Amino acid sequence: MGQRRLLGHSQRCFQWVIRANIYEDSVMLGAVHGLGMLYADQSKLGEAEKMYERALQGKEKALGAEHTSTLDTVGNLGLLYADQGKLGEAEKMYERALQGYEKALGPENVTTYAPALNTNWGLGSVFQSQGHLAKARIMYSKALVGYVKVVGNDHPYCQSLRENLRKISP
Repeated sequence: MGQRRLLGHSQRCFQWVIRANIYEDSVMLGAVHGLGMLYADQSKLGEAEKMYERALQGKEKALGAEHTSTLDTVGNLGLLYADQGKLGEAEKMYERALQGYEKALGPENVTTYAPALNTNWGLGSVFQSQGHLAKARIMYSKALVGYVKVVGNDHPYCQSLRENLRKISP
């Protein structure tokens, strides 16, 4: 309900953002990313894609390609592409995000970093949709192990991941 009320305002902001040079302002880049999320939540996928791409360009320039904030936008683009049925593009974005998270955080910390766990989950879903069930199991399992550590064994995320694994188990 609250998002619907924001939609008119966000559409005006969208026009302003398109014309603005926002590449040096990390607060503005965060706002652009947030607009992308709002559009995605409202199923306005074309507008969401424009906002995410704009945020990604700016974050790469201002923060660098390996910054976790930049990688969060990469992951959201992966989710958006998956929602649009662009599975090859989604896979590339998810893999880029995972490689970046590992480099930025280290192999130990990435296993409990929620955005990386979400990315594992998303990549598992892409692999499942592509019929690559062995790869999907690996990604779902990584996400499950991490979420058990972060939120506990009985959390709904863990239950959903276990259900996904049951659906694709031989």
